[in-house]
Amino acid sequence: MKVFISSVIEGYKPYRDAAEKAVRTAGSEPIMSERFGARPYSSAYACLSEIEQADVYVLILGERYGFEPEPGVSVTQQEFRHAVSLGKPILVFVDQVDMEPPQARFRVEVEDFKAGFHRVGVSSPEEFKDELIAALIRLGQARAACSASDFEARVKSASARDRHFGGHGDAAKLTVAFLPQPARSVDITRIETRLDAIFDLTRNSGLTSARDGYEPISEHEATGLKSGHTTLRYFDDGLLIAEFAPKTAGDRDYGFAGYYLPPSVAQRLVVGCFPLFEGASGWCQVTLSGMENRVMQEVPPGQIRSFSMPHRQENEQSIRKLMIPCNQAAYSAWVDEVIRRLARTFGRVD
Repeated sequence: MKVFISSVIEGYKPYRDAAEKAVRTAGSEPIMSERFGARPYSSAYACLSEIEQADVYVLILGERYGFEPEPGVSVTQQEFRHAVSLGKPILVFVDQVDMEPPQARFRVEVEDFKAGFHRVGVSSPEEFKDELIAALIRLGQARAACSASDFEARVKSASARDRHFGGHGDAAKLTVAFLPQPARSVDITRIETRLDAIFDLTRNSGLTSARDGYEPISEHEATGLKSGHTTLRYFDDGLLIAEFAPKTAGDRDYGFAGYYLPPSVAQRLVVGCFPLFEGASGWCQVTLSGMENRVMQEVPPGQIRSFSMPHRQENEQSIRKLMIPCNQAAYSAWVDEVIRRLARTFGRVD
């Protein structure tokens, strides 16, 4: 990747040197104005032209606002706005120092831009170098990942051949899918030898219970297990699909209580899938279907004497995200958002 480094130059040599080392360490090519040499046009035009040719734009925000080729707009601000207009991936690093008033205003503009970039605070050139290397590696992984539409099609293809999720009547269906990125090949015969350990993981995560035991699943391209209302399958391309028929808790599961899908139950199941993921990064998807006659709400206290049947056009929703990295904290935070969105869709009775 070609990486354009944007910052005030005077007084920022340690950070710019660190940027050049980080970019080269990550296997990319740095583009820096001090390396341009003689050009038949202005340096400002050269910078904007080089941004157009770059794959990534890196902005370092420090104390000084810098030169203003036009009143109220610095060179770095021009470059940032140009990168935004081009839709370039943008990585922003903010030096933790007091800023000049116009630079502080520029920082607000940068922080108000929410799409397509990574932002982190740094306090030294060495810390900045490490953060930039990590950000470029993650960006490279994201560029190499399959598209959202390809991931969605892969999950649909695998789910269409599912012969094991059934026998639950018209129950709602909660599906969690994870596909490692970059792509990997998995020996599912080795996974078959670990089914006892995987079942222990599902029990410890609250996805299954010991009293239900499990039935092994063995297919040409998948292996896994079925236990109670849970089906788990691993595929030879690393895809994991976990499917649940969520139940209301304990002795409340009777009468009209069965028409409620508690968000707390759905969240516990989705979060509980994380220990089953085999990969540090990848696509995640949560799908809720079969909600024609159900609402996503906590079961009301006391005896439920009536229930307003929902009449909605939409009875299925999928939410997906490419998570690089996919760690417990990031995944749990995303699941919080997913459950809120599903509850917003299915928690109303129209």
